[in-house]
Amino acid sequence: MSGDDKKRATVETERALLAVICQSVRDDSIRCELFQHLERYDWQSSDCRAIYEAIVRRPFDPRNLREDLPAGLTRIGFPDIDCDFCFELPQSNPADLLDWLRSRINA
Repeated sequence: MSGDDKKRATVETERALLAVICQSVRDDSIRCELFQHLERYDWQSSDCRAIYEAIVRRPFDPRNLREDLPAGLTRIGFPDIDCDFCFELPQSNPADLLDWLRSRINA
């Protein structure tokens, strides 16, 4: 796999991670563990990093996140980021995404 293909695959996985976070309920154990690991994760996509930062800077009620996230992005200086993908079902299993993230953090 070329470097560009690896980066593209990583960005797609980052997008899937955000989709899991945005579509899970607040007390979901996978969501909670994702947040714990993402504190130490080095994002490859600046857009994904901004979305994550908007979520953690002002924790949103997951039921209202679709409406509140664009405003959160604007507050931190990223009004033009499209976050609609966060509300599409990820193609990957959340547990597999968590395993991927663990391997990246522990590498």
